[in-house]
Order: sequence, then C-alpha cells, then structure tokens
Amino acid sequence: MYSSNITERAKKNFYESFGRTEERVDDDVNTIKEWMKSQPHLPELIENVKIKNFLNLNKFSLEKTKEKIDMYYTIRSIIPEFFQESNPKSELIQRVFREMYLAVFPVPVDDHSRVYLAKGKHMGSTNPPELTSLWYDVYEVRLYEDFMVDDILVFDVSTFTVNDTKKLTPIFLSKFFNIYKKVYSIRMKKMICINCPTFFSVVGTVIKTVLPAKLFDRVEFCPDDSALKKLLPKEVLPKDYGGEGPSLEEMNEKLKMKLSEYQERFDKLDTLRVDEKLRPEKLNNDEVLGYYGSFRQISVDFTAFGILISTKNYFNLDHTIKTDKITIYYFLKKNLYNRMKYKFTYKIKYAAFGITHALNSLTLTMFSLKITDEAKKNFYESFGRTEESVDDDVTIIKEWMKTQPHLPELMEDVKIKNFLSLNKFSLEKTKEKIDMYYTIRALIPDFFAESNPKSDLIRRVFDQMYMAIFPTLVDGVTRVYLAKGKSPSSMHPFELTNLWYDVYELRLSEDFMIDEILIFDVDSFALNDVKKLTPMYMSKFFAVYKKVYAIRMKKLIIMNCPSFFSVIATILKAVLPPKLFERVEFCPDDSAVKRLFPKKVLPKDYGGEGPSLEEMNEMLKAKLAEHQDRFDKLDAMRVDERLRPEKLSNDDILGYYGSFKKLDVD
Repeated sequence: MYSSNITERAKKNFYESFGRTEERVDDDVNTIKEWMKSQPHLPELIENVKIKNFLNLNKFSLEKTKEKIDMYYTIRSIIPEFFQESNPKSELIQRVFREMYLAVFPVPVDDHSRVYLAKGKHMGSTNPPELTSLWYDVYEVRLYEDFMVDDILVFDVSTFTVNDTKKLTPIFLSKFFNIYKKVYSIRMKKMICINCPTFFSVVGTVIKTVLPAKLFDRVEFCPDDSALKKLLPKEVLPKDYGGEGPSLEEMNEKLKMKLSEYQERFDKLDTLRVDEKLRPEKLNNDEVLGYYGSFRQISVDFTAFGILISTKNYFNLDHTIKTDKITIYYFLKKNLYNRMKYKFTYKIKYAAFGITHALNSLTLTMFSLKITDEAKKNFYESFGRTEESVDDDVTIIKEWMKTQPHLPELMEDVKIKNFLSLNKFSLEKTKEKIDMYYTIRALIPDFFAESNPKSDLIRRVFDQMYMAIFPTLVDGVTRVYLAKGKSPSSMHPFELTNLWYDVYELRLSEDFMIDEILIFDVDSFALNDVKKLTPMYMSKFFAVYKKVYAIRMKKLIIMNCPSFFSVIATILKAVLPPKLFERVEFCPDDSAVKRLFPKKVLPKDYGGEGPSLEEMNEMLKAKLAEHQDRFDKLDAMRVDERLRPEKLSNDDILGYYGSFKKLDVD
C-alpha cells in the first residue's frame, strides 16, 4: 500500500543525507536488537523493518531510537485513552469509519512526504479524540510497510460546527502533538486546515497555545480547498475535490481492508504491555511527554488547591551544632563594586557555614556548599555507582566533548560529575544537558545577558531582594533557597532569575547537586506584581530549570501568601506537570520555613538564631566575587552553531516556545 511508492533512489538519498548506507543501517538495526535483549521490561523483540523506521525518524541517533522504541510499548499504559479501543474491530473504530473519512494517500509528495486527509462525513460528526485512535492504527501499518520520513496533515473542516470546537481542548491537542512528536518522532512538514469557517479562528488560537512557534509556522488555514489542490496533482486528487483519484469513501474502504490484514497484530497489541517491575530505570512520565497537567484547568479557585497548613514535620533534622563567634573582614577583588571594603560581625552558631578566615588573600570562602562523603557514597550506590565508575563516566563525557567542535571549552570534572548526578548517570542525557549548558545562553539571552555579578541588574537585585542559599542541607542532600522582596513591590522574578542561574554556576563548581527546596516569601508581593509572573516567564523558568539543569525540585513553598495569590496558583497549575504541582505548598504565614529548619539555622527574620537574610545576601555577594573570572568568561562564551554536527531544534529542547504567548487570567 505504501512502500512500493517510495523509490529506491529516494531511500538512498535519504540515507546519504545522514551519512548512511543500507549496510550501515543494518548494523544499526543489530545494535538496537542487542540492546532490546538487555531490556527485560519490553514485551517483544521488534522486527527489523520497524527498527529501520524508528532509525529514520530519529535521524539515526541510536539513543533516541532506543527511547522511542521503549515508548512505543510504554505509551499504551501511560495514555490508555488513545489505545484501549483502537483495535480495528472495536466499536469505536467502526464508528469512526461511519462518521469520518481518513484518507492516506499512497503517492508521497516530494518522494517521501506521506499525506493524510481527515474530514467529518456530515455536520458535527468530527470527533478528534476518536479519530486519533484510528490515526495511530495507521502508524502501526506504516511501521511495517512504509519508509517513514515526514507527514503532511490535511483537515477538511467544512463539516465542523461551533460545538465541535469544544472537542479540540488544549489538553487533547497537547497530548496528540506530544505523542506524535515525542513518541513516534514524526516530522510534520505541514498541517493544512481547509474550508475553514469564520469561527475557526478559535481553534487557531488553541493550536497556537500548544504548538512550538516553529511548528505553528507550518500550519496553514485556508477558507477553501485550494491548498489541497496545490498539493496533489489532479490524477491523485480525490473526486470529492474535482480530481481523478479515488473518492474519500473509496479510500476509507481501502484503509479498512489494509487494517484487517493486520488484525492479528492489533489483537496482540491489546495485550502487549511493558513490565514496569523489570524496568532497569524507573520511568518519569512527565519528562517523557512534557505536557502532563499543562492544561488541566485554567479557571481555578484558590481554596480548591487545599492550602497546606500542616504542623507535620516533613524533615527530621539532626545536625552537629557548634558555637563560634567570628569577626570577618574581607575584601572583594580589585575593581569590583567600586573597590568597596566591607566589615561584618556574625554570631555563627553552626559549623555548617564552614567559614574560613583568610586575611592574606583578597577572597574569603563565606560558606561552603558541601555534603558529607557518606551522603555522596549513598547517592552513588543508589544508582549502582562508585567513585571509580563515576570517574570512568567523566572520562567518557570528556572524550565525547572533544568530538563536539561547536562547544567552546572542555568542562571541568567537578561540573561533569554534577551533570551526571542530576541526570541519574545517563550518559546521553548528560551530553544533552552539557550541550544545553552552553547553548542556552544564546537561546534565551534574557536570562543571561545581564547575569554577570558586576552588572547593574544583579546589583539591583541585591539592593531590592534577598536571595539566601542555606549551607545547611535538609536530609543531608537537599539544598534550600529562599527569595524575598525587601520592600512592597520590590520582587522582580525575571531579574531574580538572572541571579538564580549565577548560583547554579557556583553550585556546579562547589556543590554536590541532587535536589532542592525553593521558598518564596511573598509578604511584600503586591497585586500589581502578579503581572510580572506571566505564564510565558514561568514556563521559560521551569523549562530551563528542568530541561537544561535537570534539577529535581523536592518542594516549592510559597509563604505569607496574600489572598489574591490565587491568580499565581492558577498560572503555576497551568505550566507545571501535576507531579510537580503536588509539591507546591501555599502557606498564609511563615510556619513552613519554621518546620523546615531548627531554630539555630532559621534566619533571625523568622525568629531564629541563624544569620539574617541581609547577612546571607552579603555572603552570596562575596561567593559570587570569588568566581568573577568565570562569569566574565561566560559573557563571551558561545557555541559555534556552524560547527554543530547536527542542527539544533530549539522547540524539541525546551518544549515551550510559543506555548504561552498569551494566557488571559481573570
């Protein structure tokens, strides 16, 4: 039905564009099959023809191909609504054929682009979620018969009614496109909506909400069928549109017959499931799909969140406490902060700050971001690692970096170890994150262009806000941040983010990064400040936070919440996966931070005996000053995209561009 129409010449040209030959692809297939034999959770050994298609769709990246093959089986349990009634003999699929057309054109466009056309048979008969179940049945057939490269999707919405727009919910569209892209890796060359009624602008708005900007640029809305007529020659164009090809009804019947040829396969798929008990590494659904929870509900009542006001002690703290009185004099490096000389006196009542005096130097270690060797050893062992095996992983990453001519430097061992820790020692994920560590500065310059500690922006942040990093760890591994505006309306989240990523730079060099707790004291937050927390900003922040630095957020505590903070809760629920949103705690007072730390660590501002927020701010300034040379170097450091072995796709990496261009919150 399909493969005979992809010429050998087109297939050969495609292979050559990625430096492949038939023989080399066969070698890749064998590599994937050997890997599958080592994955006890997978239910079968996939056929060669399917592996070749997954290799095509993933541009012959073996690691991405492995991920997608795993998800090919796993997705049926993660999103069962698209698959539980997808068997061609099911009542749902029979109903789809009665109510809708799904035409798959055997003749490819431009030698390799497969064209689909979907249409309701009569007014109001289009049901996108049900159509999707049939859509993925077609992919099953194509994996066997087609040479899969890219798709052109055509939707004739002439029978679409105003009520039908309700079926195209953001969550459905987000699911559809994420599976389409992140599970099957199909490259959408174009999506054409033809015969669009005037009200279809609503659907356009929803599609723009969920699609990355690069993909939305490929969407075409046409008031008639001229776009389809431009796409297909007359001998292929269906009779329904004035062509000489088979009618949509005839093509529907051909598809039914083709599916029936694979009935045994579909019956088997109904029972095929991965055995999660045997999976070598636990699956993280949110990381895989990247959309869960993004559009559950946009109209939210604050009380519906079940504000967490609990006296439960979530963490058992047991730290060795010492008492010391240390008078600290330190000088910042030459030419920093107008050569100002600072003098502070602290009553440091806990050794965790690790303060060392060094008057014979122009720098002073104000606090030490360290964890115990025992905690580090336990973390390594939880992933089956030792210091020696981690050193071996570091060597592998460094050798890989030497083969990446676009990267601007060879990263230090301590930073590589942190990226390995954050990515659970997955070498491929570590490579991706290290690449993005350098690349992100050009992709999202607004978070980095003025992040140098000597910039006016960072000085302004310190003048107007507190940013406290607690050297005392929770549970021996969890780093805690606390941010607060110094006066009403002085909190500027965007500017604070620039400082935030400076702290990550410190931590990559000095800390052992595992997970963290973020605390925002919003008692100085004013109603007008809500405008600063736009969905676009928050989506960017969490995308970089998770997909670039791969930080594991153990808890996000927002304390001293004013009554109007329900608006922020709404936005957070819109941009966070539900698993992460469950870790968000809204507290009307400061009891949450008091539960988190013992009195000897708690800042004076909250009735504790630890350093005040102002003192911790000054400590952070001094710590940043120690690394000034590094920040100056980062200002000039960029990847050379001309030398990148494989073109970068911003949308794939960050997963949010265009997702939140506009979201009105009442």
